[in-house]
Amino acid sequence: MAGGYYRRRPPPPPPWLALCAAILRRAPKLEGAKCAGRAELFEGDGPDGERTRTAIALCRQCPALTACASWADGLSPVRRPRGVLAASYRPPIRDRL
Repeated sequence: MAGGYYRRRPPPPPPWLALCAAILRRAPKLEGAKCAGRAELFEGDGPDGERTRTAIALCRQCPALTACASWADGLSPVRRPRGVLAASYRPPIRDRL
């Protein structure tokens, strides 16, 4: 022990940080996705709402649509995000009850 001291290990990260890291590892990398930065549009406003129609139209033109649809298909139905995803509308849980 040179200098009479030793280095302490850093404390473990908080549980929420590990959860965020796990979520981000599973998130798809969708280059050029038209939904980027437009969450409010893709949350939808009902199956016939203007925002929903606009989001679906953007999805249909999106260069990442195939990758997005593939990622969505790999999720269990319970884990699929609500709103517009891969040019389809999925209602919020409260609307499905």
